[in-house]
Amino acid sequence: MTKCKIDDCNKPVRCKNLCSMHYQRKRVHGDPSIVKLSSTAYRARNVIERIEEKLERIPEAGCWLYMGTVGKLGYAQTTVGRKHLLPHRVMFEHYKHSIPSGMQVDHLCRVRSCVNPHHLEAVTKSENVRRSSAPEVARNRMLSDRNPSRQMVAHKEDNQ
Repeated sequence: MTKCKIDDCNKPVRCKNLCSMHYQRKRVHGDPSIVKLSSTAYRARNVIERIEEKLERIPEAGCWLYMGTVGKLGYAQTTVGRKHLLPHRVMFEHYKHSIPSGMQVDHLCRVRSCVNPHHLEAVTKSENVRRSSAPEVARNRMLSDRNPSRQMVAHKEDNQ
C-alpha cells in the first residue's frame, strides 16, 4: 500500500500520490497543504468586522445602515454559527457598554437598520414604547415599508 506523499501523512494514496484529504485540498485550493478554516474558526471571526463589512454610511443623516439581512420588523439581523444576533445591540455593546438587565436599545434616529452607536441608547421598555408611539415615528414606519432607503428619506424630511 502506497502512502500519501505529504510529510507526516500516513494515509493511503487515492490519486496523484495524495490521500483523499490532500487530494481534495489540491483540487479545491490548488495546493494540498492549504488548510481551510474550520466552521468553528470561521464563526469565531470577529463579529464586529463582519457587521462593518455590510455597512453603508449615510453622511447626511449620520446613520450606518446594515445592508445584510433585515427581519420582518425592519431590524438588522446576523447569524454567527447558529446564534441569531441583532447588529445594533452588538455595536452598542462593543462601542459603548453592556446593555443593563431589563433595558432595551433604542434607535434615536428611528431607523431600525441603523447600527451607529451614537444613534443608540439603552432605555427601559416603557420609554422605548413611549418613544415609538410618537407621531413622527408612526409616519416613518408607514413610509419605511421595511426598506432602509425609504427610512432615510423619511429621516431626512424630518430633519428639514
